[in-house]
Amino acid sequence: MTDETQDFIADEAAPGRLRGLGVVLLVAMVAAAVLVLSTPRSGTVQAVFTVLALLLGGSVGVVLLVCRITVTVGQDAVSVAFWPVYRQQLAVGDLVSVRDMERVTPSMFGGSGLRRASGNRVALLFRAGPATEITTSTGRVYTVVVHDSEALTAAVTRLIEHGTMRG
Repeated sequence: MTDETQDFIADEAAPGRLRGLGVVLLVAMVAAAVLVLSTPRSGTVQAVFTVLALLLGGSVGVVLLVCRITVTVGQDAVSVAFWPVYRQQLAVGDLVSVRDMERVTPSMFGGSGLRRASGNRVALLFRAGPATEITTSTGRVYTVVVHDSEALTAAVTRLIEHGTMRG
């Protein structure tokens, strides 16, 4: 999708507390790496597991620091993403319905961020608030909380109507 063909774009960075947690985790991983490197080695296997744990912790820290929710409605698809770990392209032909939801809370999905819930549901949310719910032909339901969810719902509705007229 190019900029000229986009009907709606939402791009929301993670809240400061989540980014702060990412920074804390990265600092902790660096401190642990320095500590491990400054102590005598006790074995290759232990060193390998320590390095892998530090890399995993550092990777999680980076994701928390830079993650964001993006939703783009173009001429032929909706893209929902929890950057940098998840992106799904929903083709207009696969869109069944869209609706506004008055209030969604992270507790409805077991927390905030990218959430997979029972009933073939996927949620992308950093906070409670109004949401857009998109249902696909596979039965998967995407729930997205963005600052202007009504505009997102309207854009997806236009896309579905336009796709129906073309098909």
